[in-house]
Parts: sequence; structure tokens; C-alpha cells
Amino acid sequence: MAIEQGNFDKAVRPYRQAIAQCPDGAQRAIWQVDMGLLLYRIGRFDAAERELAIVERYSPDNLRLFECRYYRALALMRLGRFAEAEEILDELESERRFDGYIKEGYLTGARMELYRLTQRTRELDSLERATSQQTAMSDALLVAHFERGLEYFRAKDYDKAIKYFATARVRRSPVFDGAKRLFDLLNIRQQKLQQLAMMSGPFSTDSARRVRAYVAFELGRAHQELGNRDSAAKWYRVAIEGAPRSDTLRAQYLYTLARLEEASQPELADSLLMTVFEEYPFTEYGREAKQQLGFTDYAIRDTAADLLSSGEHLRRAHEYRLALQQLASLTTKYPASRHAPRALYLMGWIWENDLRNNDSALYYYTLLVRNYPASDYAKDVSRSVAAALVKREGSAPPWLKDEQPNKPQQQPLPAPHSSPVPGVTVPSFPSRDLQPSEQPAMQPSGMPSPTALPHSQQGQQPFPVAPSPEPPPAEPSPEPPPKP
Repeated sequence: MAIEQGNFDKAVRPYRQAIAQCPDGAQRAIWQVDMGLLLYRIGRFDAAERELAIVERYSPDNLRLFECRYYRALALMRLGRFAEAEEILDELESERRFDGYIKEGYLTGARMELYRLTQRTRELDSLERATSQQTAMSDALLVAHFERGLEYFRAKDYDKAIKYFATARVRRSPVFDGAKRLFDLLNIRQQKLQQLAMMSGPFSTDSARRVRAYVAFELGRAHQELGNRDSAAKWYRVAIEGAPRSDTLRAQYLYTLARLEEASQPELADSLLMTVFEEYPFTEYGREAKQQLGFTDYAIRDTAADLLSSGEHLRRAHEYRLALQQLASLTTKYPASRHAPRALYLMGWIWENDLRNNDSALYYYTLLVRNYPASDYAKDVSRSVAAALVKREGSAPPWLKDEQPNKPQQQPLPAPHSSPVPGVTVPSFPSRDLQPSEQPAMQPSGMPSPTALPHSQQGQQPFPVAPSPEPPPAEPSPEPPPKP
């Protein structure tokens, strides 16, 4: 507690009292060493050196005598008194009673530290080569390698630093956790730079741009962990600028840069958060940005029009799975909206023309005709739906026979676990890894579950494929028809 409060005199007071009251010289030596090591660990090197020098006044055994001299030499190095430190190391090396500790590499590690601090690089390199076989077995040598790695790390010489951290993490030691952490971060940095070097050049697809942006973001995150704020900001910007706007991970890139800049550039951070909120309001980062900006739930636009617009945008970006999810959300949340018929029409359109799955297209067109018979979109496909169902079943289904086209009100949705199309199971979302021609049938949230009814026969075309890529209801056009 006293150390946490910075009251070092209070921290060592129990040691001083115990030493003063103890008549046993060997025990006093033990407590004197412990007090000196405590001061050394908290960075009070001048006080540690003084207290360790007192140990020899008592009756220390060989272990306490070696400890007090060894750590006194290390404290003298930290104080810049290198000649005194080297003299102590020479004395320890000359006494045979300390051979056991010498074999464990303590003096070698101390000399490495001395050569590093005095910039005697040639001697240090020579000593490292001579003891390379012993390094993994000695904590002192592992600490010395870690310290040299830190020196290169602070100088931004990461290629040399990572080699020393790799050596220092070979087994558990006092520096294992730190060495492993820094090695992992530098290794990530190295790998991401190599990946980006292989990705240089213009990209023709959103998928390639998305991958490169994510690699740049991971590189920025590694730099942030390494304490390189400017480098982190640089690579976050590369990720933001390189990612397609349809990539929702871009929200994470913007949000992370905002958090990085919030202390030094609060206005820029707020601007980045606003971008996240406006462009990606339904992502977790969009919701977090809303809270950071102090907006209420009423600030989020969650209307049928927005869902329809989002679905159309995602379709144009060839993100068919996400587009179908947005459109399905519209038909589930806002079935009475004037945009619901167009959403079902567009879902059928995507399956028919983009994913080339006529069974799924027929499913959504049938939902459109059954639930919104008076809409222009239903009228556009009703004849084709009827023809496809008659061809499949031999006769029109009862609900289609009874349909009254001039009835304006919305019809009830089909019962759960049923399909409005005989012989067609409910579609399910496609895998993003499949090509359009390989897509399975798809079921968004809110749609009925699959039935036990079998699929159509192999090769059968239950719904006619339009002759042009994207025919509108009225006249040829490259896009689905506009909103009525």
C-alpha cells in the first residue's frame, strides 16, 4: 500500500525496525538484502546501492553476499557509475565460491547489460555469440536479450528488435510475457506489410478493395498497440479510403480512428463519429457513435423507405445477401407500407435475374401477387406467376382462382410453415461464397419456414427467364421499375 501511494520511506520502515532489533547477523543480512532489492525493483537505484553496500557489515552467507554484490553492480550501471560496476563483476568472477552462480549466466547477463549501456557493441556481439548455446537456459541471459531488444524497439529498428524478442520468449522467465507481446505485435506488423506489398496496384473489384482495407486496418491496430500513434492513424485512413462504402467494416475503421483522435482533435473525432452514424446507423459502431454524440433513438431513421433504399443500393453493389436481408426486414416490419410491394418485387427480381434461381423468384412473386394483388408490381407479374403455377401443377391454386384484382385491401400472409407456391420450398439466404448460378433457395427473417413439399424436377423451368437482363414492367430498362 505504501509503495502504491509513493511513500517509499514508509515501505522500508518495517525492514529498518526488524534489522535494528534483530541480534542475529545472518538474519539481519537477509533483511538488508530484501530491503535493497525492494528499492531496486521500484527504481530507487541510488538508495538500493547504499543499502546493498551495508549487507557485508553483517554475516551474509554466500547466496546473500552474491546477491548484494550482483544487484549493487546493476544499480551502479543504472546510475552511470560503470567503472565501479565492472570492478564488482570482476571480483565476483575471480572468486571460486561463486562458480555455481556464474555457470547459471548471472555475470554474463550483467556484462551484456554493461556493454549495452556503455555502447561497447563489438564486445557485446562477441559475448552473445559465445554464449548463444547457454541463452535459453539462463534467466539472466534472457533478460539481457530482452533489454537489447527494447533498445532497438525504442529506436524503431523493428527488424533487429524482433530477433531479440524471439529469443527472449523461448521459455518462461521474468521477461517472457513482455517479450511475447512485443514479438507478436511486430510479427503482425511484418506480415501485414508483406501482404500489402503483394496487393499493390489498382483493384477492379469491391472484394479485393475490402480485403486490402482490412489488412491496412490490422496494420494500424498493431501500430496503435506498439504506441505508434501517427502510424496507426495513417493506416486507419488507408483502410477508410480503400474500403467500399458498402463494406460495413468501414464503420469500424471510422470509429477506431475517431477514438484515436478524440483527445488531440475532438472536432475531427466528432466528424468521424457523425459519418459512422449517418452511413452505418444499424451497425454496432453506428449505435455506439449515436451514444457518443448524445443522440436519442428518434435520431435513427428506421423507415420502410430507408430499408428499400438500402436494399436497392446493396443490390447495385452486388451484395445480394445483404440486399435481401434489408428487403425482408421491410416486408416484416412494415407490411402495410406502400413500399412493401416493391420490396417483394425486387426480391423476386434479384433471385430471377441476379442469382438465376427461378424457384425462389417464383416464391417471392407469388407472395407479391397473393398479398398485394392491386399493386402495379403484382399486376406486372400475375400472368407469369399464373402460367408458371399452372404449368407446374396442371391447374391454378385455389387462392389464385378466387383472387379479385380490383380488391384494394392487403391479403393475409400465408400460414407459418407453409409455402404459397405448390412444390416450391421457402427460399433461404445464399452463402456469400457461392456463384449466382449455384445459389440455394433463400428464406429471410420473417418469411415462412420450409415445407416438406418436393422441389420441381431437375431442369424444369417453373418461371420463365426474361429475355433481357433487367426488364421493367412497362418498357426495357437496365434497372427494376421506379417506385410508383
